[in-house]
Amino acid sequence: MTYASLVRKYPREILYGFLHFFFSGLGQTFLLGFFVASFTESLSITIQDFNGFYSGATLASAFLLPLAGKYLDKIKVRYFSLGIAVLMILFSLFTATLQYAWMLGIALFGLRFSGQGLMPLTGATATARYFEEGRGKALSLVGFGISLGEFLMPLGVTFLILNIGWRYTWLILALGVVCIFIPAIIGLVPLGNRYQLIQEDADEDEPTQATGATREEVLRDPKFYLLAMVNLWVAFFVTGVFINQSLLASSYGWSLELVAYAVSIFGLTKFISNIFFGSLIDKFSAVRVFSYVLLPLIAGCLLLMFTQSKVAVIIFFILCGISGSLSGLTVTAMWAEVYGTLHLGAIRSAVSTFAVFSAAVAPLVFGWAFSKVDYLPFSWLTFAILMLISTIISFIVVNRMGK
Repeated sequence: MTYASLVRKYPREILYGFLHFFFSGLGQTFLLGFFVASFTESLSITIQDFNGFYSGATLASAFLLPLAGKYLDKIKVRYFSLGIAVLMILFSLFTATLQYAWMLGIALFGLRFSGQGLMPLTGATATARYFEEGRGKALSLVGFGISLGEFLMPLGVTFLILNIGWRYTWLILALGVVCIFIPAIIGLVPLGNRYQLIQEDADEDEPTQATGATREEVLRDPKFYLLAMVNLWVAFFVTGVFINQSLLASSYGWSLELVAYAVSIFGLTKFISNIFFGSLIDKFSAVRVFSYVLLPLIAGCLLLMFTQSKVAVIIFFILCGISGSLSGLTVTAMWAEVYGTLHLGAIRSAVSTFAVFSAAVAPLVFGWAFSKVDYLPFSWLTFAILMLISTIISFIVVNRMGK
């Protein structure tokens, strides 16, 4: 099945998943990173203080994700999506009213949990569960949502912060969820559509009825952890770079405008890469493609070891975008291929929990690394070596699986 045929046959289901990825941007690092200066100045805290709040909020989100994720296999998708939307609206409004530092921790937790955690979890799980034929392409299409967000939101948010202030910017972001996301979720896919059905509702004669391992069985499988390690690196690396983008810019003498432009290029790269990698997954399987996820990040680290030029920052974010695309597309499809789709929501939430844990540590690690300008080449080399080791392990595991 081609991209065009998927869109013609399933436009509503594709757009449904797409919107989850797009609006996840409200809790993603690439967007929150543009508010760091505003938060620190308004609340009279340091960047190190912010990184501590961010890590703590991300860890708290990680603890709750498995609890919430299991209900994605038991509740119709629309109801789950509307619950996420309500949380996102409330915490966006709360963020707009921040007065004290302790309030920032609560706001970041809510935004990370609803945006970075639940939104992509829901969009990816529902899509992977519904599409058996052309699953890679379908995940690629819905994944365009976050790519579009990464391309548009940095420019839009920067413009709004400069012109109306960061507090009103959050009010506008909340209004977007109210006026766009909620009406679309209610109107796009009927409750009787198989996309909305949980396993208990499925017809016993339905040929696409899901099967697969439980989360408990998956967590007892050693290869699960060996493969998940690759995905953890992507979450760790991209989060650490994006949340400390202003510190990285000052360490290398780059302007914030250049970094904002590079972040938009990152989103555009993911958008373009998704088209190519979605077809690749359907041709070779997600498990095979997954083993190559970290190679572009390794190349990016080696690049910044030797140069600090303006061209280098663009190439670096392009390489990050390629790895981000590979990771985003393969991580859900791979678990569906290896463990089935019956409990995919619960399994995917466990994977997300580990990724969120790694993302929680990242701000502190990268904040320290970027502040030690003289040791930056050594830091990039260390990251490259560790990711190379993970890549080699993933290749060994995949080959032994015979996938």
